[in-house]
Amino acid sequence: MKKYLALGLAMGVCLSLSPAASAGYGSISGMVGMKSGAEAAKGGFYSEADFWYNLNSVVAFGTGVGFSSYDGLDDVGKFMMIPALLNMRISTPTDRVKFYGEGGVGYYFFDFKMDPSITSELAAYGIDGEVDFESTTGTHFGGGMLVALGRSTVLGLSVRRVSVQPQATVTLRDSFGQSLTLSGTSDQSSTVYGLNLSVKF
Repeated sequence: MKKYLALGLAMGVCLSLSPAASAGYGSISGMVGMKSGAEAAKGGFYSEADFWYNLNSVVAFGTGVGFSSYDGLDDVGKFMMIPALLNMRISTPTDRVKFYGEGGVGYYFFDFKMDPSITSELAAYGIDGEVDFESTTGTHFGGGMLVALGRSTVLGLSVRRVSVQPQATVTLRDSFGQSLTLSGTSDQSSTVYGLNLSVKF
C-alpha cells in the first residue's frame, strides 16, 4: 500500500508542475455516508469534514476529521471511531464534471462502550469487564465524481476503502481480585459510500 501512495504522490507533484488550467484555491467540504457490510446494517453511519488546498484543477491535498458510530462484536457494545486524515486527490482536468482518485493515511481513535445488559449480566456473577481499543494508523483509497453546481459549489459522490486494524484488549475481573486479559488485532476495515458537498473560496 505504501508504494502505491508514494507513486500517487509522485504523480501529483508531476501534474502540479504541468500547465494546468487554474491557480491554487481552497475549499471546505462535508460528507455523509454509510459503511458497507454488517456494520451498515447495524447503523454504520459516517460523517466527515475536510479542508482542501487545490494546487490547480487536477491535484489537491486535504486534511480532515471523520466520525462513525456503530454496533460491533456481535452486539456486545457500540463503537465510536474518529479518524484524523491526510488526503491527496487527482482529478480529471475537466470543468463541469470531474472524476477523481484519492488516497491517504489517518490516525484512528476508538472508543467502545459495552452494552448495559451485558454489563449487568456479568455483574450478577461478580465479574467486571471492559474492552479497550488502541488508537492506530490506517490507510484509505477510493474515487468518485464531482459535479459543479455553480461557480463555488460542488456536489460529489464517492466510494472509499478504509483499512485499519486496532489492537483490542478484553479484561475480566472477579470479586476476588483475579483478572483475565485477552488481546488481539480487530479488523475494523470497511467501505464507505458518501455524498459530498464542497464550497470553494
